[in-house]
Amino acid sequence: MRTDFNINFNRRKDGVHLRLRGDFDGNSACELINKLKENTKATRIFIHTEGLNRVHSFGRDVLDKNLPFLKIRPASFVLTGPHSYDICSNEKVHYKH
Repeated sequence: MRTDFNINFNRRKDGVHLRLRGDFDGNSACELINKLKENTKATRIFIHTEGLNRVHSFGRDVLDKNLPFLKIRPASFVLTGPHSYDICSNEKVHYKH
């Protein structure tokens, strides 16, 4: 399934900011995982979810299954926005509204 999903990437002093837009499905989760792999050494990674339209359960499952393999320090991984809890259910992730 092809969606209108994209990731806006910004590197700032406080860390890497990934702004998600469109529908979050399995393909979107893979794109996000690849972007996270490219930035594992970042001090903090912020994933902003306010631009998401829909979150498919399969997308969340794909992200949850792959997070342990990314070797990202849990304290550095922050989800923000209204879909924070929808895209990830991993207990090591920090949520900020």
